[in-house]
Parts: sequence; structure tokens; C-alpha cells
Amino acid sequence: ELQTASEHYTKALARFQEIGAKLGEANTHEGLGRLYSAEKNFEAALQELQQAQELHKSIGNAMGVAACFGYMGNTLREAKQPEMAVLAMESAIKIYHQVNDRWGQAVVREWQASSFFEVGLAHCGVAALYQAQQIYAGFGAPDAENIQRQLESIAQQHSEFWSQVAPLLAEHAEELRQQGISQLLTQVQNSDTVTENS
Repeated sequence: ELQTASEHYTKALARFQEIGAKLGEANTHEGLGRLYSAEKNFEAALQELQQAQELHKSIGNAMGVAACFGYMGNTLREAKQPEMAVLAMESAIKIYHQVNDRWGQAVVREWQASSFFEVGLAHCGVAALYQAQQIYAGFGAPDAENIQRQLESIAQQHSEFWSQVAPLLAEHAEELRQQGISQLLTQVQNSDTVTENS
């Protein structure tokens, strides 16, 4: 089934390139990226998503660029690179904020929370979940109730941690989330510097 999908995408891509339909080409690269990610071919997935992102950028499609950052984040998380996943997702959130896409901000914050938990920044994960829950609640979306249950589960299983972080959420969730972003950005930059000097 995935092979058939890949063949369809490849045919569509050739056709879009032939007629110069950049949005179609971008969306097809994006679809291939998501397909390769599902197949656990993470390198190919990231290459396709990067191509999609560049095409979206060339036609001024900010929503497409943001979506690609989000999908790159998911791919990086699946590839066991949660630090990079958080940062890619943050790029998506910033763009969604600029274009006032609240739904996109909520979805990607929810995804980002998982990666924050994976890197041991639980307070940032809770802050991201809380923010997503607040946005979903504004839409009356059932996703808000799902996140509320997750937060209640965290509170029950980790009561001491919850008693420290819960009072901060209403006024400082973004600050908590940004502390984690800064920490991971520094960590990644230091890692790159070490690699370059090796």
C-alpha cells in the first residue's frame, strides 16, 4: 500500500513539475516526506520535507512552511532526535503565531510536549500541553478534554512535581516553554561546536 502511494506521488510530482505548479509540487514533496517518515526512512523524509518547505517559501505560502516544520519535528522525534524535534516544532509555532493560526499553534504545541518529555524537560512539556489545552478550549474542541485528562494523570502520578509547576501555568506557561527552547538551542549549538572541533 505504501509502495503504491509512493508511485502515485512520484507520478504526480513529475506532472506538477512539467506544468510548473509549484504548490502541487510542494504538497507532493510534503506527502512523500510524510510517507517516508511512516516507512521509518527518516533521511529521505527530511529531504522531501525540506524540498517542500523551500517550494512553499518560494511562493510565499507561510502555512506550508509551518506545516513542513511541524512534520520535520515529528520525523525527528520518530528518528530519536527529540531536541531537534522541539526546535523544528518551535519554528512551526512561530510561523503559525505570525499568521494567527491558533489551531496550528495548538496542534504543534501538543506534539512538542511529547519531545519535551523525552528530553527530560517535563515542566516545559506540561507548559506546552497547558497552552494547547487552552487554545483547544477556545474552539470548544474535544482535544481540550483529552489534554485535561493527560494533565490530571500527570498530577496524580507525579504529585510533588505537579504541585511545583501547576501554580505557574496560568501566568508563566510561555516563559517555562521558552526556557526549555533556550536550553535545547544552547545544547544543540554546543554539540555542533564540539563536532566541528573534533
